Amino acid sequence: MTSLRLNVLELGLACCALEYHAAAVSENLQQQWQALVSDAGDAGDAGDTGDTGDTGEQAGAWDVLVLAGTMTHALVPTIVSAYESLGQRRAVVSFGACSISGGPYWDSYSVASVPPVPVDVSIPGCPPTPAALLRGLRDLQQTLALRACRAAAPDSVAGHHA
Repeated sequence: MTSLRLNVLELGLACCALEYHAAAVSENLQQQWQALVSDAGDAGDAGDTGDTGDTGEQAGAWDVLVLAGTMTHALVPTIVSAYESLGQRRAVVSFGACSISGGPYWDSYSVASVPPVPVDVSIPGCPPTPAALLRGLRDLQQTLALRACRAAAPDSVAGHHA
């Protein structure tokens, strides 16, 4: 199965960040969490190392940037920089209404209501539950596995749609 290495960019609001961390430490979800997330660094951090080097790529894992919270225009350069610092095998998860579309703050002058980087999986909710995060990460694994299959297929097959 595709291995995921999470790099979380918490964007200042507590709701989604709390649910993200609840998923990482929940005893009920711990086995599922560990099956999804490779531990690229500190074992006590459940894969959330903050290290954005290419070690995940070298190990065959995908670096995953999790956007959780409200994205302001002032944070856009930080988000783009975090995304660009990931390895070649990278994906983005938008976790919660605020990071997907601005949430209840969508019409604020300071809120960027559209993520400034390509998003592979969006997990809706205000805030989403820890179980929703795990479902979203499983969906991401399937998406990345399908992407790898398509990339490995010959051009004549990869371009053909049934």
